[in-house]
Amino acid sequence: MKLIIGLGNPGREYFFSRHNVGFMVVDHFLVKHPPLSQKNAHRGVLYRGRHGGEDFLVFQPHTYMNLSGEAVQSVVRYYRLAPQAILVIYDDMDLPLGKMRLRTKGGAGGHNGMKNIIQHLGTQDFKRMRIGIGRSAYPDSRDYVLGSFQEAERAVIQPLLEEARNAILEFLTLPFNLVMSHYNRNGGDAE
Repeated sequence: MKLIIGLGNPGREYFFSRHNVGFMVVDHFLVKHPPLSQKNAHRGVLYRGRHGGEDFLVFQPHTYMNLSGEAVQSVVRYYRLAPQAILVIYDDMDLPLGKMRLRTKGGAGGHNGMKNIIQHLGTQDFKRMRIGIGRSAYPDSRDYVLGSFQEAERAVIQPLLEEARNAILEFLTLPFNLVMSHYNRNGGDAE
């Protein structure tokens, strides 16, 4: 069984924030692929689906971004999942707005939610989908990531949600190196 995790913050005030693009991706995925079940569990919302004859899980932690690892660890332990079966989707200021990069493993890159997940799982060896939100010209990155996408930015992000959905479907059925080769164009990450 594979686990897809979208990172974000719960609450209406964060719904369209740049930091919630992980939630946006999995929400878009779930609209196109309605889950078989949904429940509040493990300090978040857990969905179960089926694709290509295999069950999968989609999880949105509701512990707030910086404590995402606590909820993720609970799901991973409960379902006895190997880290290699996990795909974490999150925002990345180091990528231009609307770009997507897939990696098999790596560090947190300054992302506090990812730092917490790495800490609680005790490994960096899990797959990730980084969604570019660009970098703010303002010195306080916290206000930038918690701020809402502007209308012009939403126009860039919207088509990326569909591309990310397709990448998730491939993650569920194909070896991840093939998925990376399909989506990491123009000098994307090798791993």
